[in-house]
Amino acid sequence: MSTQTPEQIAAAAKTEARKPKPAAKPKKPAAPAKPKEPTITVVGPKEGRRRIGRRFGKEPAEIKLSDLKKGEIEALKADPRLIVSDGTAS
Repeated sequence: MSTQTPEQIAAAAKTEARKPKPAAKPKKPAAPAKPKEPTITVVGPKEGRRRIGRRFGKEPAEIKLSDLKKGEIEALKADPRLIVSDGTAS
């Protein structure tokens, strides 16, 4: 078993400190943001209103357009007791 002197230990530490550190791995690029899905927001009267198999009340209901069948958007927009606005899902 060999014993190192304090000078040898200090020299070894200096040599170790001079070694280049491995380069950091490049970060993966962030995934591209998904496009926001088109939606509509529907607000009904305080007492509620049923249309297209759903209940709409005073709280806004956000619905993805992909969840609606053909003609349902027109049915919602045609109802005078509902407030319908276009938007995008986040």
